[in-house]
Amino acid sequence: MADHSGLRDAIRRGEEAALNTLIDQYWAPVVRFVRSILGDADQAEDIAQETFVRFWATRDRLRGDGSLEPLLFRIARNASLDERKRGRFVRPLHEESLPPVPEYLQPDATVELRDLEVAVNRAIATIDATKLQEPDSDAPRDR
Repeated sequence: MADHSGLRDAIRRGEEAALNTLIDQYWAPVVRFVRSILGDADQAEDIAQETFVRFWATRDRLRGDGSLEPLLFRIARNASLDERKRGRFVRPLHEESLPPVPEYLQPDATVELRDLEVAVNRAIATIDATKLQEPDSDAPRDR
């Protein structure tokens, strides 16, 4: 985890440049985390934005001098669960399948595999089975 004591102090003082630094550093990881919960890129962007708005609104309650990461991911998880409760999520999930608030950032490989799975499923869904033909056994084959 990164040391954010100077950044935390600047955020407590309400310095927007410090918030921008935090957003630059954590925007993509928060979006990936939320997308892993909700399954939708657009919703993930909205919830990530809400995460940073909630964080900024509670900046005066920041305590200690540890990493800001656990707090950001807890806010993101709670905002994602709020979105699910409102019934506007894309992919239904079982509560036990929700990822815990990460101690450190999730590897990109998991998101890439999910993206690949979604792309393959979409491609399969577009195949018109009536237009598929059995290969002609007498026709020459490309080798």
